[in-house]
Amino acid sequence: MKHTIRSYHFAFALFALALISACSQTKNTFVNRTYHNLTARYNGYFYAKEAMKDAGAKIDKSYQDDYTQLLPVFRIPNTPESKTCFTDLERAIKKSTMVIERHAITNRSGEEIAGAVKWTDENWLIIGQAHYYKQEFMTALDIFNYVIKKYPNTPSKTMAIMWKARTLVQLGDYSTAESQLDVIAKNGSLSKSQQGEVKASYADLYMHTGNFPNAIKYLEEAIPLTPKKKTKARYYYILAQLYEQTGDNKKSAENFNSCISLNPAYEMLFNAKLNRARLSASSASNRSAARRELEKMLVDEKNKEFQDQIYYTLAQLEQSAKNIPGAIAYYRLSVSTSMGNNRQKAMSYLALGEISFTQQDYLRAGAYYDSTMMFLPKEAKNYNEINEKKKSLSTLVRYITIVQREDSLQKVVTLYGGDTTTLYAYIDKKIAEAKKEEERKKKELEEKLNNGGSGNNMMSLNQGNQNNQNQGGAQWYFYNQSTIGFGVNEFTRKWGNRKLEDNWRRSNKETFIEEESGDEKKDTAAVKSGKLASNQTREYYLKDLPMTPEKIEKSNELIADAYYNLGSIYKDQLNNLPKAAETFELLCSRFPKHKYALQSHFQLYRIYQKTGDKAKEKEHSDFICKNHPESDYCQLISNPEHESQVLAEREKVRIYYDSTLVQYERRNFPVVVSRCNYADSTFGTKHEHAAKFAYLRALSLGKTQGTPQMESALVKLIDTYPKDPIKGEAQKMLDYLRKTNGKGGTMKSDTSATKAGYSTNEKAEFQYMVVVQTGKGDINKFKTALSDFNTANYSSARLEITSMVIDATRQIIVVKKFADQKAAMNYYDNLNAHPELFAWLNAGTYTPMVISSENFGNFFRAKDVDGYTKFFNDNILKKK
Repeated sequence: MKHTIRSYHFAFALFALALISACSQTKNTFVNRTYHNLTARYNGYFYAKEAMKDAGAKIDKSYQDDYTQLLPVFRIPNTPESKTCFTDLERAIKKSTMVIERHAITNRSGEEIAGAVKWTDENWLIIGQAHYYKQEFMTALDIFNYVIKKYPNTPSKTMAIMWKARTLVQLGDYSTAESQLDVIAKNGSLSKSQQGEVKASYADLYMHTGNFPNAIKYLEEAIPLTPKKKTKARYYYILAQLYEQTGDNKKSAENFNSCISLNPAYEMLFNAKLNRARLSASSASNRSAARRELEKMLVDEKNKEFQDQIYYTLAQLEQSAKNIPGAIAYYRLSVSTSMGNNRQKAMSYLALGEISFTQQDYLRAGAYYDSTMMFLPKEAKNYNEINEKKKSLSTLVRYITIVQREDSLQKVVTLYGGDTTTLYAYIDKKIAEAKKEEERKKKELEEKLNNGGSGNNMMSLNQGNQNNQNQGGAQWYFYNQSTIGFGVNEFTRKWGNRKLEDNWRRSNKETFIEEESGDEKKDTAAVKSGKLASNQTREYYLKDLPMTPEKIEKSNELIADAYYNLGSIYKDQLNNLPKAAETFELLCSRFPKHKYALQSHFQLYRIYQKTGDKAKEKEHSDFICKNHPESDYCQLISNPEHESQVLAEREKVRIYYDSTLVQYERRNFPVVVSRCNYADSTFGTKHEHAAKFAYLRALSLGKTQGTPQMESALVKLIDTYPKDPIKGEAQKMLDYLRKTNGKGGTMKSDTSATKAGYSTNEKAEFQYMVVVQTGKGDINKFKTALSDFNTANYSSARLEITSMVIDATRQIIVVKKFADQKAAMNYYDNLNAHPELFAWLNAGTYTPMVISSENFGNFFRAKDVDGYTKFFNDNILKKK
């Protein structure tokens, strides 16, 4: 019996010893490999894969596809909701890291023996994929490169190459991405689904480079190799979009049909049906069938929130049939039925703007473009182009309004002159009309409020305004509907691009009690005191009437300036040469001795040269050279080479200025001063960059010689270039210097120009910071919440949280570090999507920003919170 017990104990001891020995990571034996393979697979790799599945499910559920644009082949978290997957991605990284640390078998020098534990490379691959989905692309790239180098004889190497190519596409290195895919394209060991992934990766690459034929080729090859119906449906939808981009509407419609047949998620199904209907506009019978299908979709309860898109598609059908009034009606219905789809609302306003623009109804087009920009997201593909057109139209409307206003004022003076009896009677009539209009608006507003402020009521109001605008005849300028453009611009200047919604004045919609603005208080006080509105007094109408020769001259000056600017916009920005010619001709005929008359004749010479009207071209060239033979304009007409010489000189100055600006950004301030002095002596001081050189010199003098020299240079700049746009910046800087000097004597040269000295290097190392008012909340608890958030979402990034005191009333919490500006802004956006983190700080007492490490030194030394906040808003936040 004792012998049996001893044997049992001995066997158990041997088993325990073997188990302990198997745990060793320095012995490359069969027992060790078996133990670590088993544990690595089921204790680590399995749970890491599950975490990646959870992350993928969250991305699928909350990713927002923009069906107005080409859908991406691969989806990376793009909304705050989809970024909740970061917690799962961090869990996957943690589990995989644990596998590598605990189960990789190493040699005596501590280096992993590749292939000893076959799940180690798989875990490295998961870590790389997790960083890819977190958009930490440089980290992901490093990991994929490690797998490729460390595990050359494993299937993981092939997958790492594919994921490396996808990462390079996100980083914009398309040629290297293509060469990486070429390496694995003909790998016979790939499974069917892996071959499909490689083909899809090619398609993604070519979509990014705009090579749509190649993207189509590889996406068509990927579809039969793709097992998941949901993924296939997505590929068919993208194929349809690509075929439409290449002009093959028949193939596009076929692929939308294929997508529909796979019964995808409802939003994709709905958009596929919409696009199929839209592509049926080639014939009247097809349009009728498509219209019937769309009308059925309209009455379907499931489509209630999508009615704006259906009306938009109906409008496109009408437009393709040349039924412009019908298209306009449907576009307006699209706007009025919108239920929060701002991108669709922007598209409908844009379509209305384009129609008005084509009809040369620039006033209405300007109003529609203003509305477009209020709803168009900044990430829209054509955002900058639309914004530039909107700016041109806004400027155009402003000058049209000036001409109409001044002409109407002069007309009143011509009609009534100094006869106050008839003039007062006319004004009193206008006052009565103003009172009547006020009562109408008041009643309309009450009805709107009683009906809950519905979008349809707003639409009817807009249409009423448009009907008023169409009424012809000379109107008193304050009632002329062309001033709508003025009103929209003024509203945007004061309030910003506010959306049409309840409580639009409040930036923080969670605050229930609304504080009245200064204008509202004045209006309320006026009502309480019984004072009349300004447009109900004679003084309001009399104050701008040009009743004296001096005022008439001033009014004519405004009209002539407006004509010249209108002609220039028509010609250079809107490419409407007939309207440009008409406007310049008006200026020349009405104001033949104006300062812009000669330039207008030259503009007309150029316009008629382009349009081929030889008689008119000669008329204006003869006028210029007969009356102004010594002018540059006559030189340009007589010597065509003169212009190219002038342009070459301008380009030379521009290149020299750009290189000087680079030196300034590199903080080589003595070099900048020297280059600016050279520019003055070589190019003179009357070219378009002269004031900019002077500004760079002033800032650099502040950095090298101190505030007095900088102040003196700024004063000289303002006196020398009073009409240059840079004068405004120079004046702000001068005011800042004088204000600072008034408070604390002479300011140190190193801090005098920090506002203007911040670098715009997006590739530098960045930090996230929150400027907090001391005593306005629990900063320690905020830091704890921030730390917990980082642990859950960014633990692999090893972010550090520190705090520093700026002054007696403020301190900063800093999170560092981030590889570049994009990574820091991704973190900034993610935090903003979690307002609960900031609950420990009092509302309105903190300012979150990102800042590069190279800018942080200047910021902290100067305590330049206001200056850097402006820099951040203007140079980082607005350009995001």
